[in-house]
Amino acid sequence: MDDLSKKLKISSDTLYRYIYKNYKSGFNDLVNENRVRYFIDIVKSKKHNNYTIDALSQLAGFSSRHHLYKPFKKFHGGVPSDFMKSLDYM
Repeated sequence: MDDLSKKLKISSDTLYRYIYKNYKSGFNDLVNENRVRYFIDIVKSKKHNNYTIDALSQLAGFSSRHHLYKPFKKFHGGVPSDFMKSLDYM
């Protein structure tokens, strides 16, 4: 958030208030929600069928699959492996 606020030339507090007012979410939740959406898009596209959950999570911006699980459950429900199985991905 600090980097973004510097690039936008506004304070972190102003950016936080803007995000919360418009998205009803904090910065980290907003980022993680979009990462989860991107992960889902990647999986649905089946473009990376041979990738592991670890590789897909890193492709979506998470540092590992372990950092994907909590946001995935929060914003989508369930766990990534069950979602992938439901799409016949695995």
